[in-house]
Amino acid sequence: MKEMDALAFSSLFKEACLKCFGYPLQTPLTETESKLFYTEVLDQTGLIIGWKSIKNYSFFVLDKGVGKAENPSIATLDTLARYIAAAP
Repeated sequence: MKEMDALAFSSLFKEACLKCFGYPLQTPLTETESKLFYTEVLDQTGLIIGWKSIKNYSFFVLDKGVGKAENPSIATLDTLARYIAAAP
């Protein structure tokens, strides 16, 4: 992922986490939090982002050096944007 794309994804993911949990993302999401996030996105948009992917994205966004570099699909970016904007 290009650095500019990574920054855009990071910003989008952090904003979606803020909307879901009501506080900024400061630590990687737990399995339970990832499943809650998954459910919230599905309920609001009808679209799916896997909870394991969400968990991995939280590590990537916070740059904890754990796991591989992530490269989210256009569909994932679209789903996060729709969730933030409350668009179906």
